[in-house]
Amino acid sequence: MPDIHSQDERRHVVPPGSACLAVDSANLDYSRMYRRRLSGEALRDFLLSAGGRPSLRQGGPGVRLPMPQEVKVTIPKGKASVTEDVAEHDRRSIYVFARRNLRYPLFEIFDRPDALASCARREVSTTAPQSLMLMNSAFSLELVKGLARQILMAGQSDHDAMVEAVSWRCLSRAASPAERALGREFLNRQTAMTETLEEAVADYCLAVINSSAFCYVD
Repeated sequence: MPDIHSQDERRHVVPPGSACLAVDSANLDYSRMYRRRLSGEALRDFLLSAGGRPSLRQGGPGVRLPMPQEVKVTIPKGKASVTEDVAEHDRRSIYVFARRNLRYPLFEIFDRPDALASCARREVSTTAPQSLMLMNSAFSLELVKGLARQILMAGQSDHDAMVEAVSWRCLSRAASPAERALGREFLNRQTAMTETLEEAVADYCLAVINSSAFCYVD
């Protein structure tokens, strides 16, 4: 993922040679938007949306999500309760129960502030653990498996169609020619390495949700 603090990266949010770069190179007149990484809460909501799982129910008590075992063992006995209704686990992040001394791992690693101190402005970092979380967490792996299953059940039969379907679901746009070529190559190679086509498509979905195009808004 690119360093969003780099001025050069910020300037390349628009194509080189654009008129706004010529007349407002420092963006003092706000002629364009700087690249912005999604917050942990927005990223979780986007993941649920891409996987076709978001619950849009409004109101009600906060949802207590299941924690990874390594986090659960640090919570005092009786304080690690999880909302029993599994359907509630897919509600938007605004409804996730917030504990002052324990942050949901995805939110924490994507710079959610410490709730024990005042925070006037969130810090924004780009770190290796963020990619590791999106690549290896149970939440990510479960989501991409479901997404791959939905794409195949929709009748997508060739690799180009699968790449296009993943792009629309995850990036809300058509795949570029370069993305189609890379996706086709990835699926051709991965299909030979996995036991089922669904596994290969899930691996491709996992690669896409780890891309800058998914995690950043231009």
